Amino acid sequence: MNTLGAGTRSKNSDRLFCIVRHWPADGRLRVPVMAQVRRAHLLGGSGTPTVKTEATGFTLDLAGIEPPDKNASVVVIEVEGGMNIVNATSPDGTH
Repeated sequence: MNTLGAGTRSKNSDRLFCIVRHWPADGRLRVPVMAQVRRAHLLGGSGTPTVKTEATGFTLDLAGIEPPDKNASVVVIEVEGGMNIVNATSPDGTH
């Protein structure tokens, strides 16, 4: 399972944009953000990821969905009530 490497949010915190540079081989992408997810979709692609809420954020199930771009695909997550980052650790383990 891959953990989100890059992301940004909309100005009013109702959308999270996950930039996926390495599509997860097992189809699962862990997002360390606490939020009430309304829906998720891909920019420029087809397929609708399912979302599983967990104690440390949520996981997007991308199994069976082809990445729209081989270099960097964007998954948009629409949320209600804002969001909180659970772990601000960078991919190399630093803060």
